[in-house]
Amino acid sequence: MISAVILILIAISLASIIAPWAYELVTNTTGNVGENTVSELECQNAAYDFVTTYGTYGVMWNFTDQGHNLNVSIKNTGTVTLYNFSFEIRHNDTNITHWDATTSTRKTSSNSLKPSQTCIIAADITTDLNGTLNEVTILNDVCPGVSVSNDNF
Repeated sequence: MISAVILILIAISLASIIAPWAYELVTNTTGNVGENTVSELECQNAAYDFVTTYGTYGVMWNFTDQGHNLNVSIKNTGTVTLYNFSFEIRHNDTNITHWDATTSTRKTSSNSLKPSQTCIIAADITTDLNGTLNEVTILNDVCPGVSVSNDNF
């Protein structure tokens, strides 16, 4: 009889230790899945593209000794408001560099690119990029799985 009581007390003690941990695990997992699902559903309608009438298929660049600048014109072709754009540049066939937009052209949550709007974004290039431009990819923080690339140079 005493051993049965001791086994029951041990089981109750273990349950009281494990239950809060299990509850938190289930709550966090369920919350993360819910947030990710909402984000993925919203991002299905996210899209943007280069405005091909600007520069060379939407891109203007100058990688000379006097300066290094890169501007793109993009249009929000989806139904999701986008912001926090950045650049991924492939040059000289092998070099891939990542650049943020300049402060003056940066799109933020309070100054975003709404559906059907067009904007020009400049890369904040701080190093020498002499060579051949091969590809420009525009990324965003709202829907990281959605990007647009241009390799028509």
